Amino acid sequence: KEIRRYFKEDELESFFDPKYYLRWVDHIFDRLGILA
Repeated sequence: KEIRRYFKEDELESFFDPKYYLRWVDHIFDRLGILA
């Protein structure tokens, strides 16, 4: 709950959005040359 002081509600939702991490995973795989 301390985190809420530094982030807005919509920012928290996007921060924990699975799609956000999936996009990073795809990027990392591309960098490593692995087909996802």
